[in-house]
Amino acid sequence: FKPPSHTNSDVDERLDSIVLKAIAKDPNDRYVSADSMYKALEDYLKPAEDEAHSGSDNAQSTVEFLLRRMRHKSDFPALSQAIGAINKISADEGESISSLSNVILKDFSLTNKLLKIVNAAYYGQFGGSISTISRAVVILGFDAVRNVAITLILLENLQNKPQAAKLKDEIISTFFSGVIAKGIAGQGHVRDVEEAFVCAMFHNLGKLLATFYFHEESLEIHKLLEVGGITERKAELSVLGVTYEDLGIGIAKAWSFPEKMIASMRVITDDKVRKPRTEIDRFQVLSGLSNELCKIASSTPLAEKGVRLKALTMRFGDSIAMTEKQLSSAIDSAMKEFLREYNIFEIDARNSSLMKKISQWSGIAVTTKDEKNIEVESVGDKTEVLDGTLQRTVMRTEAPVVPVAGASEESIREAAQDVLAAGIQDVTNVLVDDYKLNDLLRMILETMYRGMNFSRVLICIKDAKQNTMNGRFGFGNDIDEVLKIFKFSLAYVPDVFHVSLDQGLDILIADVDAENIKSRIPEWYRTNVGAQSFILLPIRINKGAVGMLYADKVTDGELVIQSKELSMLKTLRNQAVLGIKQKL
Repeated sequence: FKPPSHTNSDVDERLDSIVLKAIAKDPNDRYVSADSMYKALEDYLKPAEDEAHSGSDNAQSTVEFLLRRMRHKSDFPALSQAIGAINKISADEGESISSLSNVILKDFSLTNKLLKIVNAAYYGQFGGSISTISRAVVILGFDAVRNVAITLILLENLQNKPQAAKLKDEIISTFFSGVIAKGIAGQGHVRDVEEAFVCAMFHNLGKLLATFYFHEESLEIHKLLEVGGITERKAELSVLGVTYEDLGIGIAKAWSFPEKMIASMRVITDDKVRKPRTEIDRFQVLSGLSNELCKIASSTPLAEKGVRLKALTMRFGDSIAMTEKQLSSAIDSAMKEFLREYNIFEIDARNSSLMKKISQWSGIAVTTKDEKNIEVESVGDKTEVLDGTLQRTVMRTEAPVVPVAGASEESIREAAQDVLAAGIQDVTNVLVDDYKLNDLLRMILETMYRGMNFSRVLICIKDAKQNTMNGRFGFGNDIDEVLKIFKFSLAYVPDVFHVSLDQGLDILIADVDAENIKSRIPEWYRTNVGAQSFILLPIRINKGAVGMLYADKVTDGELVIQSKELSMLKTLRNQAVLGIKQKL
């Protein structure tokens, strides 16, 4: 559900939280009783001046106040909803791949940027091409895809605004710290380098968001520091009433960030950093050291390089065993890696004063090459024979791009066919390897969903015990609710679903209310699903129906599928047949 503030800007963060908790999807997340919700509303209605706060309560009160101010910005609710939705999906959930993919797929721009990243040299060690989010999750892992997604959402939100020029160095500093963390993760005994990258990158989330949403206040803090005689934390407290650290942690909690990332935002103030005892401690130390290195490289005169590195070595020596030379080398390596990667994440590093300073420190020149400098080996056309069907497919090195608004019908069709062709090749590559059937079927559904811009796609599987066909999983609008009600008996009646399954016919219904077809549309479908146009692709093995691929169009006119697209959709169905056969 969208928070109330999405439609009424007068609703603040606290009331948003109360309403969203009351209507949470999981009953365990709701109020335990009407009394407990009543108490929450009573507390909310109490004037702020009547509430006694002290110590950390004051900080929390200030964070909530700032969050309410951010809520009034037109873009913040959307940013919070997108990041929060992704973070709330647990990697332990049985259908986490579908859930994560579905959230990402709702944003076509995010989908294509993410696929572009995972197919670039950044993830080159995985080889081949990845054309679906579902496949990316399988290969890279749930956490890696989630981390890339929230990184892209944040960076895109901050860069595509008028204030972007003033934020450039903060964004670059954030990204560069993450790159450093990747490079030294091994010395910090952190195995997951991608998670190390994101934890270090979000270390200064509070400062990054304050610079964007409270720009005048951040400039005032900067002026206080230039005058001198005051620490950063005191300057932040005097202007904002809260430190950047506490602001970042408060926002991270509101966005449901995992504890590991929240802990990594805590500033290490010890003169001598102790050896970390837990995994969370290791991420915190790694994030702290990486950001300290970035700060030193971007603000320290070259003549003081040795002194600062030596002091840093002495401070972190017990926690991460690295010499001054190794720390210096880490900056050099991060600089080279940054120059390879910043274009992939669409970060504009041209004319950045911060990068010029780091360049002087490392002796590595900053270039302004465009993203074509990333060489990716291309693979030509390849013919595959699949289940008796000869299909020409194309292996692509990056995700096909969805046409911009106003594109011609021809370019839209070409883009659709590109997505379908890339997906077919991706599925083909999986079929010759070891795979989980559900992962394969998700890839097929996602290819259909992205390629044809369907409203919903899903797969039905036969339940032999109940003699029913049941919706299993899918993508699209309200798909979770649709799956619960997409169920019908296999006892034969002459409707389009039974005709398709019994006779093995691929059926496209352009209009469920057409005179020649409306009597063949079952009542359960009209009542529960109700799309105006849909297509059915039965899955049959040994002349018996075991499942069905379903896709529909809820709005924007009737469903139009060209012959080439239909052929590709049938190929995807044939791949599903082959995948199921191989697992029987």
